[in-house]
Amino acid sequence: MSVELEWHFDEETPDEPGGEERGPGRSPWCLWLGLVGMALLLAVAGLYAWWRVRSKALIPVEAEVQAVAQLELRALAEGDTALYLSLQDDADSTWKRIQEVRAGDNDFLPPPLPGLTATAVLSVEKARVVGDMARVEVVRMAGLPGGEVAPFRAVRFYRRSADGRWLHTRADLDYVGRIITFVGEQVKVKTFSTDAGWMEPVVPELEGLA
Repeated sequence: MSVELEWHFDEETPDEPGGEERGPGRSPWCLWLGLVGMALLLAVAGLYAWWRVRSKALIPVEAEVQAVAQLELRALAEGDTALYLSLQDDADSTWKRIQEVRAGDNDFLPPPLPGLTATAVLSVEKARVVGDMARVEVVRMAGLPGGEVAPFRAVRFYRRSADGRWLHTRADLDYVGRIITFVGEQVKVKTFSTDAGWMEPVVPELEGLA
């Protein structure tokens, strides 16, 4: 009697490769959105690089404006009227005459509000240059009626002349806005529209000081 053995290798042999299954094709919108996103990233990176370069280039110019403002105020503090007037905008004759009067009356930096006592300038800071115009903030202390002392900020504007000098000039109305007048029973206060929000509640307090 003979014995026959039959071997099956079905589970060990790999399946026959079938046809390649393809998924749905990528939508043209996906490709378009990807390109737009990449373009936006490149644009943002370019703007940031431009801003960094421009900011670095403006640092010495802003320092120059700040130095002019400090020189101007120091000239007034030392009574050097000629130096002070040489730093005023000579293209604006009305402005120049006003500054001559203020320098003569020692009224170049009046108190920020009626009834307050102005003190010396503390610092000149936050210079900003936009084209041929610039501005700085002058920080000083002012005495309040109750004896307290509080800091106040005054903005001064400068214009670059044809010979490259920075000269103190009148306020830029694009920055400060139009003039608004608050009228009480005994006081009348003029201010720019940019300061109207905090000036309006102060007017009743000034009425009590009048």
